[in-house]
Amino acid sequence: MQAACSGTQASDRFGITLDFVTKLHNGSISEEEAKRFLRREDPFVQPKVSARSAGVATPFPVIATTMLSLVTGKPTKKCFPRSRYAYRGGEIDDWLPKEQPETLVCVITTFAPPLKATFVEWAAAILSVPVNTPTRALGSLLVERGHTMTLVQAEDMMEQTKKGGLTGVRTDGWDNFFFVETGNEDDPVSVARISFSKSRWEAGVLRFNSSFEWAAGHSLLVRSSDASKL
Repeated sequence: MQAACSGTQASDRFGITLDFVTKLHNGSISEEEAKRFLRREDPFVQPKVSARSAGVATPFPVIATTMLSLVTGKPTKKCFPRSRYAYRGGEIDDWLPKEQPETLVCVITTFAPPLKATFVEWAAAILSVPVNTPTRALGSLLVERGHTMTLVQAEDMMEQTKKGGLTGVRTDGWDNFFFVETGNEDDPVSVARISFSKSRWEAGVLRFNSSFEWAAGHSLLVRSSDASKL
């Protein structure tokens, strides 16, 4: 069973709470910061990705936060069935574990990366670590800090979207990405992709260390919080 929140996240949340209380006491917190804290968009409301050409950092806008209840596990081969998905990449079964585990109640944050960047750069921004951190280390940190999702959780997000839920999942042909565990210590995560266009759902998996730079406009889903502690 995947844990929904790590000790690192709990420590980060305590520090953020202490900072909020201090600012509130001395009157130095802005109205927007207060609203953001009360919405519980922490501990990484706006992870930053560097604009290499400009040498500046740009925040990831948060599109939505979605609560997921406990999700029962099931075989990977039964995820994204062809009865609903017009395209299902064979790499889903080839690269991922045979079983998708049960997961606890959690919150999924949907981000909109604002700049053209690679998956590695997105991960570094989410983790607040240097972009030159080895990809294996980045993958391990994504797993350890509870930022990966299972395919079953992704299916749950798609179902909520179909029912009109404000999940931030794009249904206009743009891709929705999320980090998935591979079970391989040397290559801990891959990146799953789901898209919807003209009544056609598609799903596949891509390599985390791909050098391809994705344009701004895609959605990135990140498991981020332990809802039981909200």
